[in-house]
Amino acid sequence: MRRTRAIPAILLITSIHCLTAVLLGQSRLDQNALSRIDGMMEGWIAEKKFPGGAVLVSQGDKIQKFSVYGTMDGVDKSVDSDTLYRFYSMTKPVTVAAALVLYERGAFLLDDPIDQLWPEMKKLRVYVSGEGDSMVTKVPDAYPTVRDLMMHTSGFFYAYSDHPAHQALMAVELSEAEISISDVALKIAEVPLLFEPGERWNYGLSQDVLAGLVEHLSGQNFGSFLSDEIFGPLGMDSFGHLSQILDTTSLMTLYTLGENDEFVQMDNDERWIADPRIEWGGSGLIGTAGDYWRFARMLMQGGEFDGKRILSSASVNYMLSNHLSDSQIPYEAPGSPYERFAKGFGFGLGVKVMMNPDLSGNLSSVGESGWSGAASTHFWMIPEHDVVVIFLTQNRAF
Repeated sequence: MRRTRAIPAILLITSIHCLTAVLLGQSRLDQNALSRIDGMMEGWIAEKKFPGGAVLVSQGDKIQKFSVYGTMDGVDKSVDSDTLYRFYSMTKPVTVAAALVLYERGAFLLDDPIDQLWPEMKKLRVYVSGEGDSMVTKVPDAYPTVRDLMMHTSGFFYAYSDHPAHQALMAVELSEAEISISDVALKIAEVPLLFEPGERWNYGLSQDVLAGLVEHLSGQNFGSFLSDEIFGPLGMDSFGHLSQILDTTSLMTLYTLGENDEFVQMDNDERWIADPRIEWGGSGLIGTAGDYWRFARMLMQGGEFDGKRILSSASVNYMLSNHLSDSQIPYEAPGSPYERFAKGFGFGLGVKVMMNPDLSGNLSSVGESGWSGAASTHFWMIPEHDVVVIFLTQNRAF
């Protein structure tokens, strides 16, 4: 395997191993052990795997370590606590939390089919056979539920193969002037689902459709809903989609790994940065490490942070529990870049959940949960030790 494809996995596995090893059997984090992370980060920067980044570790409500490393631009602009990162798929748990806010207000039940909540979704079809103009589709046996959108069991997908449905999605122009995420969701629904809803897990555009549903049901544009219901109450002052961020001078440059396995700047990998700055539900949020920690800490504290309650503890516990059946585990999708993260894990609502550490191959704890982003961003929560870990850089070589 090329090192360019292994680096993010190595970062995650090594960090978990280092941290969990010092936690086992202890009541608090060991600062000497935590300092080993500095050598790991500095070594990767010296090897030019990425120019810089940040690591934040908390136990309880106390941040035990928040260290920044290297530069934002590969030259001389140092990373600091105000550095902004593209969180890519770490947006997804935020979108699920936003939907759960509406759930708690009685806007829907988790098993409500989305066509009942959003009649325009009745146009959904399921792929059967063929391709192009000869593609055969059918009406779903049952329409995706809100839970399916939260769990990636809806049949929506990311296009990354030569499957005819993937090719059909690639042909759809999702970014047009003055289009909202609810408009995008309806465009996505024009492409047939990859399988019958609830049949299996498949990573994809489910949470972008979920964001459209939030917009449709709330009557607010998605970004404003996030600001009003999550970012504002939690004091996540730096957080939002690009259209909400007034000053992007602190946004770290995006990199990938070149032919010599050293980082190179990417020209453009940001569909959500170009106009019209669509407020995606599955990607697109930017912000600081400290602000994402406030969100993660809210989850660890059962929906409340700094005296502000976002969700009930029951909703959070449900979100952070596995809901895949035995037949759906392991949940990897063949060919998906995420399949290597599935061993030992089940899946909750927007996050993976550790069920069997023996199968994972890592030192982990049952109940550990979190998710990652495509630019090598990771967060995970370890309830057994009341720990939150956030690792951030901006290397797109996934």
